[in-house]
Parts: sequence; structure tokens; C-alpha cells
Amino acid sequence: MNYELLLDKSLQIGHDLLVNGAEISRVDDTLAHIYKAYGINEINIFTITCSIVITIKTPENKIYTQSIRVFKSTTNLDRVERLNALSRYICKNKPSIEYISKQIDKIRKRPMYNDKIICLTYGMIAFTLAIYFSGTFADAIVAGLIGIILKIALNFVSKIDNNAPVINVLVSFIAGILAVFAVKFNFGQNLDIIVISNIMLLIPGVALTNALRDMIQGDTMSGTNRLIETILIAAAVSFGFVMATYLGGYFLWLIWLFKY
Repeated sequence: MNYELLLDKSLQIGHDLLVNGAEISRVDDTLAHIYKAYGINEINIFTITCSIVITIKTPENKIYTQSIRVFKSTTNLDRVERLNALSRYICKNKPSIEYISKQIDKIRKRPMYNDKIICLTYGMIAFTLAIYFSGTFADAIVAGLIGIILKIALNFVSKIDNNAPVINVLVSFIAGILAVFAVKFNFGQNLDIIVISNIMLLIPGVALTNALRDMIQGDTMSGTNRLIETILIAAAVSFGFVMATYLGGYFLWLIWLFKY
């Protein structure tokens, strides 16, 4: 058994779990069970939101240590479930390293959710929320269209910058400006409802849930890191919409000034 390769492939599993929205305890438990399945009982795993460091001692008393950085995260629970299924298969059947490597590549190459469907879903959620918040049908239509544009902008900005707060400030500002203009030109009636319906699309709910779960399960450092990140993202979203609301009025005033 090449334990160094096993460590490398298991780290890839841990990395992909963390990137796609798994909580810290899930990553730690998954990796520990994989090593125990191959007869490794002395295991030290240190996982935080941006890094995994693992040291194992093999039955031959050889010690291996590897680490991996996590530079960004997203939410893909389908991929998390497939990685969980792979880890359970590994623990039960103890396949070869080559098999594990092929399965990891297969999961990574599996297409993400279709962008067009996700954009439409964003629009439908914003539309539904506007109705739920007692907005008019016109408000719901405007909120839905802005929700679609918001997701398109999110995809575009994410390719330029990986900084989550910066991304959310820019995207929320764009959505806010569109909402202000839509209400000003009578496409919608209630600015607050349109804005709130789109704010809900950017709330980092999975990150907040994982932060609380990590802290409850004793991973205080990781939970605190996630919580701070969540607060920063929420603040960035709020800042973007507030700036759009204030600056949108100035833009409209300038348009009126040049027109008349």
C-alpha cells in the first residue's frame, strides 16, 4: 500500500468536501474513517475553512504529513453527497488508489447545474419572495428580472475576482441600481420589497448554518472563521444595496438635469 498516495487522494476528497459546502466535522470524520479502513490508527487532522493538514503514522511506523489550501468555496450539495458516497464505498471495499483517483476525477468533471436553469431559478425565487412580502404583481416581475440579472452579474464578477465581499458589493450595487430605476420609471411600485426579495438571494445561509454547526460541535476556530466571513458577506450585500439606493437618486437627478 502506497500510504503517501492514499494521503494525497484523501486530501483531495477533503478539499472538495470543504470547497462545496461541507462542515468541518464532516471533513474530519470522512478522512479519519478512510484511514482507519486501511489500517491507520494514528491520525492527526487539522481542518479550518482555508486549509487541511494531516499527519498519519502507518502500521510500519512511517510518518507522512501533507497539507492543502482551500482558496474559495461554493455550495454544491450534489457533489458533497457523491463524495460522501465515495468515502463510504472506500471504507467498505478498500479499493485501489487508482480507482479512488478515477472516481474523484469523475466527480470533479460532472457538470455543475446548468447556468440557464440557475438564472431562471434566481428569478423565480425573487418573484415568489416579492409576492410573499405583499408586493404587487409588477413588483414581482421586476424582482424576478433583477434576480436573473443578479445571477448573470454574479457569474461574470466571480470570474474576475474571488473575494466574496467584493463580489457581493458589486452585484448588490448593480441589483440595487436596477431596482431604483425600475421604481422611478414606474415599472415597479415598492422599492423596499424589490430590494429585499433580491437581498435574500445573496444571504449566505449554508455558510451561517455550517458556522453554527462547527461551533456547536467544538470546532470553535473554524466556526468563528465561517461566522466572520458570513457577517462580512452580509455587510457587503447591505452596503451595496444602500449605496445603490443613495447614488441611484443622484443618477436620476443628473438625468433629469441634462434632460431639462
